[in-house]
Amino acid sequence: MRLRAPAIGGAAAYAGLAATFAPFSWPMRLATAFPCVILVGVATHRGWLRDGPVDGAPMRALGLATGLVLLAAIGSFQLSLYLSAPRADYPTLSSLAGSAFEHLPVRATAFAAWLASGWYLVRP
Repeated sequence: MRLRAPAIGGAAAYAGLAATFAPFSWPMRLATAFPCVILVGVATHRGWLRDGPVDGAPMRALGLATGLVLLAAIGSFQLSLYLSAPRADYPTLSSLAGSAFEHLPVRATAFAAWLASGWYLVRP
């Protein structure tokens, strides 16, 4: 339990630092890649990357089909908006979020939420 407060503080500081980098720049790419490498390393060390179903549960065909249909629908929607013109009339989700993420506190909070969701996926 003693590690929790420093870890949360460190993650918040890291998110604040990462939010200062320009979007799509190399510093931002590296700031995004570093936690990914750490979390994949943690997951691999714990043996969570293995072949087959997790905990012996078979993959449900309906769940897989539902996920694929949703992914295809969202992808098609985004592609249709991206190819439509003008952008002001047909904004993509990223262009809508772009105005919100111009502000440093919003970017830092979103980055911290992204870090927390990554840790949630590999937590013990």
